[in-house]
Amino acid sequence: MQGQLTAVQGVLATKQPDKVLMVGGDCAVSLTPFDYLSGRYGRDLGVVWLDTHPDISTTEESHNLHEMVVSSLLGKGAPDHPLASDQVILAGLIEEDLRPMDHNVFDY
Repeated sequence: MQGQLTAVQGVLATKQPDKVLMVGGDCAVSLTPFDYLSGRYGRDLGVVWLDTHPDISTTEESHNLHEMVVSSLLGKGAPDHPLASDQVILAGLIEEDLRPMDHNVFDY
């Protein structure tokens, strides 16, 4: 996965697109493009994360990148251009189905 993320970083740095369409894979495919867009648009970027899971775990709670994409985007991981919590809307969550590893949804 790291090789793919690095390859995407290279393409985005070279092409510098205004928009990015992400398709397929697991939630981890979103990390690099959203980080790029955050660097490009700063506070003008908003993210609607549509998922039944918030993907907001940290490395203390999970070893799966796809479970910590949103927390990484919020600066709890490796992005160069973290988002502020008011730039992210979590949609589609079912609160009673949140797992213990999802507790950060209330903290961020």
